[in-house]
Amino acid sequence: MKINHLGIAVKNLDEAVKKYTDLFGNLDIKIEVSEDKTMRIAHLHFENLNIELLESLKEGSVIGSFLEKKGEGIHHIAYLSENLEKTLDKAKEMGIQVLGSPRKGSNNMMISFLHPRDMNGVLTEFCEGEDG
Repeated sequence: MKINHLGIAVKNLDEAVKKYTDLFGNLDIKIEVSEDKTMRIAHLHFENLNIELLESLKEGSVIGSFLEKKGEGIHHIAYLSENLEKTLDKAKEMGIQVLGSPRKGSNNMMISFLHPRDMNGVLTEFCEGEDG
């Protein structure tokens, strides 16, 4: 298993993307709107890790609520799983709360989250699919 990406909540996606490209140069960047239309996501592809910049499009959304409570910053860490169901079953066996059923996420990957209280305060995502 490896880390797939870090999700970072931002107030203004365009400004954040500009800051990253000004600092790091010509990055491979893909921007999309989430399937539920609650956020815009910029995928920044580095050689060893991907970064997702997450901007809320809807008041009260998951990212909107995060920004209101905590401000900009790391929202989650995502691990690439070869078998999402098996990974989630193992977490459940360990008494870790899985937040909802696997669903389609960005980059057409199947995703699911573990509750931060069970993961040392960090919202943890597992994803399965094409790495990218």
